[in-house]
Amino acid sequence: MEEYLRKDYGVVADEKLLKTVADIEPYIEDNAIELFEADGGDFMGATYTFMFFTAFDKKLWEVVAEANCEKFHDDDDNDWYKIGEVEIISTKEIPKPAPKFRSDVFLKIEGITADEIEYVQGILRSAMIKSTIVAL
Repeated sequence: MEEYLRKDYGVVADEKLLKTVADIEPYIEDNAIELFEADGGDFMGATYTFMFFTAFDKKLWEVVAEANCEKFHDDDDNDWYKIGEVEIISTKEIPKPAPKFRSDVFLKIEGITADEIEYVQGILRSAMIKSTIVAL
């Protein structure tokens, strides 16, 4: 899997546990605490969209899931949250999205040629950085 999918889109990939689409639901159930942000509040019954990469068939899947959170209060006046039931609402194969540009850069450089501008922009573009370079 391309690293930008993880960085730009938060794609979940686990080569040992996510081999085919059939592995996604058990993975969500086993890793619900990490996947769903169990912090109470608007989390109760929240619907989340995840992207998973399956290693065997090398496919990207969009999964919409809902989890219910149970709130507990202990004797020390602490609130605790536990993921209850997880329901998979939909699973569909999706095409890989394009990498996101990481930032925009505007440079003013004295004495730079058109070829040098093109060269620098190529380097920045390969790093997914949009750039505008102006020769002074």
